[in-house]
Amino acid sequence: MIIRPNRSRPTTYVDAAYCYRPSSVVCLSVCRSVTAELFYIIAQTGLTGHCYADDTQLYISAPASSASTTVHQFVACVEAIDAWMRSNRLKMNADMTQLIWLGTKQQLDKLLITELSLLSAKVTFLSTVYDLRFLLDN
Repeated sequence: MIIRPNRSRPTTYVDAAYCYRPSSVVCLSVCRSVTAELFYIIAQTGLTGHCYADDTQLYISAPASSASTTVHQFVACVEAIDAWMRSNRLKMNADMTQLIWLGTKQQLDKLLITELSLLSAKVTFLSTVYDLRFLLDN
């Protein structure tokens, strides 16, 4: 469930899944350390994150009028996460990446950005995405 603090402000959503599954108590300790590093990077770029198992979501909230600035901030966060993942021998699964703008119809109508370049791939904003098997739509 995504709780939006202000329904008039669109939120950018990305699902950046990667393969890291703890299988023991020692690995669970390593997983906590890795997760702490990941959330440090997310916080440094001004975004909010949520993890569940091998699924990570990034959230950013901003008025529609600052969509361009918001997208640049979001891309910088994803690039920082990708660099950190590569340094830890992890790989972001670009095939699982989904983006969605959430907001009122009036706010969504103001948005002109329909796709962005993310890690040398063009990613299109969708009108529906899955979040932990729940279908979200804008």
